[in-house]
Amino acid sequence: MVIVIGRGSENDFNYSVYLVIGLIVWRWINTTVRTSAKAITKYSSIINQVYLPKSLFPLATTATQTFNFAFGFIVIAVFMVIYQVFPSWHIIYLPIIIIIQLIFLLAISMFVAYSCVFVRDIDNILSHILRLFFYTSPIIWEASRLPEKYDWFVEIKSCSNHC
Repeated sequence: MVIVIGRGSENDFNYSVYLVIGLIVWRWINTTVRTSAKAITKYSSIINQVYLPKSLFPLATTATQTFNFAFGFIVIAVFMVIYQVFPSWHIIYLPIIIIIQLIFLLAISMFVAYSCVFVRDIDNILSHILRLFFYTSPIIWEASRLPEKYDWFVEIKSCSNHC
């Protein structure tokens, strides 16, 4: 999403808008993965009583978190108005980026939800992995501020290209 507003030069960089966009997108990723990890095991009593496709539960949690993410655009818009940041023409790519991210989250949600049925500790480990991923991805810090010798690290992070 930061691509949509354009990062610009060092002089006109708005860190507050960058931070809000990064945190809202990260909250979508984090809550979707964490809630989908518990999706099937949480409703196991319903699954045992009535036949329901198990994939319905991770899909529902992903859809719910996507709906919550849509409300984050209001916060982003408020910050953009306050700091007088206007989107560039790249905003036409925003729906495509969101759809790609949603498909990625659906795949991760299904994998994690089905894995947690067999190995329940994945849910606990996942919270630590996601926290590590948060601090190592340029969500709360800008990647261009790192020395050039660490560019390879930023390039291998998938979230660094989106957040």
